[in-house]
Amino acid sequence: MFEYASIYRKADFSLVANAPILAYNLALEPYGKARSTMTIAGTYNLREELIVCSDKYAWVLDSCVPTPYADTTSLGMLPLFRLFDRSIQYVAQASTVLQILNDLYYQFKNNDDSLFALPWLDVAGGYDESVTISPTVDETGRYNMADYLDKVAASVIVDPHWTTGGIAVTVIKRTDYTLEPKLVYYDVGSGNDELSRAVYKRDLISRITYHNTDTGAETDYYLLVDGTVTTNAAAANRVRGRWIIYSSSDPDIGLITAQFTRSQLSHSLELLTHQAPPLYYGPCKVRFADNELLESRVTSIGIRSTDDRYIIKVGKAATTLIEIIQELQHG
Repeated sequence: MFEYASIYRKADFSLVANAPILAYNLALEPYGKARSTMTIAGTYNLREELIVCSDKYAWVLDSCVPTPYADTTSLGMLPLFRLFDRSIQYVAQASTVLQILNDLYYQFKNNDDSLFALPWLDVAGGYDESVTISPTVDETGRYNMADYLDKVAASVIVDPHWTTGGIAVTVIKRTDYTLEPKLVYYDVGSGNDELSRAVYKRDLISRITYHNTDTGAETDYYLLVDGTVTTNAAAANRVRGRWIIYSSSDPDIGLITAQFTRSQLSHSLELLTHQAPPLYYGPCKVRFADNELLESRVTSIGIRSTDDRYIIKVGKAATTLIEIIQELQHG
């Protein structure tokens, strides 16, 4: 798959070099700041702003180190969307999809400063208005596009592909699965895929003792499996978990019981697989040897030449109290 690297100038996407790839450790998702490395045949002193492409993927060149007394060069690369690591003026659009399409087109592809324009960038997508996530705007009225793309990755697909003339970026809401399968299955129980690392975290608050700092009076609150809260210690279906003390002079019951939402349940798995990777942050299920199915999401995609398999990291944090309780109750 990753046999040759094609290196292009950022300014006009003109070809600088084609080189055989000797070794690689690549992050395949375009988001974030994960560093990729690649060793190519030939001696290169690359000092321009460049983009490295292989297969359908692309990265921003971050470093270039020719190997002394060997005809090879080591490349350090950042995810493609570091191209958009720049603050731009915020002009609100009707939706997240339209915000990204508009700003990629006018602030990057056709920027009025030619030194910052990327005319080879091809931007296309849907015009959905159902997803509205605002960027983090600073005091100057600007926001960072790369950070925004990372922020909305769970809701909006921004899918780049290397083409012969540049990079084509498709923007579409994530619930439209024309670009990816609805669900990816990993089967570590049958040996088709390998589970190389697993971390589980459980932190559920079961009981809260409210201590009134003005009067010294205390009241106990208990969490039930349906997500409701009671003061009855003998209530059926109480949830097992931690007991904490909450001290305040405010007797607002809502503020007290809101402490239960501090509960957390999460997992992080690393899988090795020959399956072609899905899009970053897509849904997946992992089946274990006991036939248990774990629902999750793809959080990272990578590949190393030493493994000859994709490295898929999956994880999910329950986002609501009732979701946490249900996952604990039903395994």
